[in-house]
Amino acid sequence: MRRIVSQHRLATALALLVVFTASAILLKPRVARAFTLITSTIFFDPVSVTAGQTLHVHVVNHLGAAPIGILVTVKPTTPGLGTSVSGVGVTLAPGDGTDQSFTFASLSPTPGTTRIPVLCIITVVAIPPGPPLPSDFSGRTASSVEIIDDVTGRPTEITTTHHIVNMTSPCTSCN
Repeated sequence: MRRIVSQHRLATALALLVVFTASAILLKPRVARAFTLITSTIFFDPVSVTAGQTLHVHVVNHLGAAPIGILVTVKPTTPGLGTSVSGVGVTLAPGDGTDQSFTFASLSPTPGTTRIPVLCIITVVAIPPGPPLPSDFSGRTASSVEIIDDVTGRPTEITTTHHIVNMTSPCTSCN
């Protein structure tokens, strides 16, 4: 009987030793490693687009000798009023600019909706083999959002208030 009990104790002790050793190995603190590609993005303060208006997003490349890639997205801030719309991706040579327009109807408004608050997002990427974007590119990229009345052809609102999200700071305007 003693032999059976001692063998049980030995087996139990070895099993506990294995469990504790394995958990210590698997659960030990480790160095976190991550690989993230961060693009630089310009977020404009929300504006409202009404029926009979067209939203224009302007971007001009003043960054230097390298081209940059631009992607404009217009996203409703209130879910259910419309859908997000992305413009075409554009490569801008130094000094070149783009004007992308989004009509009220292109936001696919739900029936009965007459006004959609939207957030304009401009994603800026470096075009290889050119140099990476500088950490503070906001002062050298001219950008604005303009709302044009479709009937008169005149602007009803021009917004240049924006927030930059890049590799060094979550928002250079807010920090």
